[in-house]
Amino acid sequence: MRFFNKYINQVTVALAVLWTMPVLAQQPATPKSTVEDIVSTIALEKKSLEKGVAWEREESRLEDDYRSNMLELAWLEKNEELLSRYVEEANERLAEMTRTKARIEQIEGELVSKLLATVDKLDVLVQHDIPFHARERQDRMTFLKDTVVDYDLGMGEKLRRVLEGLQAELGYAQDAELIEQQTITIEGKDQLVSILRAGRVGYYAISVDKTRGWFYQLGQGFTALNEEQLLALADLKAMMESKMFSYLPALPVCEVSREK
Repeated sequence: MRFFNKYINQVTVALAVLWTMPVLAQQPATPKSTVEDIVSTIALEKKSLEKGVAWEREESRLEDDYRSNMLELAWLEKNEELLSRYVEEANERLAEMTRTKARIEQIEGELVSKLLATVDKLDVLVQHDIPFHARERQDRMTFLKDTVVDYDLGMGEKLRRVLEGLQAELGYAQDAELIEQQTITIEGKDQLVSILRAGRVGYYAISVDKTRGWFYQLGQGFTALNEEQLLALADLKAMMESKMFSYLPALPVCEVSREK
């Protein structure tokens, strides 16, 4: 507004001069140069006024830009603070996750060692156990060993498979089995026999004509039964065939393996 005040005063003076021109006309003639100077002065004042208005507009625009830039700067500073806080929190979470991951890897390493020890002990048991389902059980042990060292498998899957293997071995102690017409080597000769298994402690063979019978001893193989034991084995076979058990025959059992 300071420009307007300045130029309004100057215009007022110029207008006053124009208003007095009729009066001056009655007086002696004013030199032409004086009139031209007045017109020139008015033109200059007009241009100055226009420049002043333009400058006022530019000044107003610059002030608006300044305020806008200051607001944007404040917004950026606020967001920079928020972003810095977020980055700091993210780094803390990342550090915690790194520590947790290291702990999990340590626990998994310990579990793998324990699983390997468990599978090794189970393998020793199978190797020194009575020889039933030998191929099936040995294949299972190979599968479990491969499972434990398979780095593509998660720990949960490894545990599940090992526990299933242990459960299968434990299950053998809770059932009985009769296998008819199987040829095995006894006393250096091939014999056609029926195999009877009572859990994990009784493993017997009886000839087809039921005139001879054997029981398995760890470390010794099949040993011949006496006549009384042979009759008890024949009764056991008959009960297993009928699936009706009236008594528990008195038969020798295998000594439990103590191999480590």
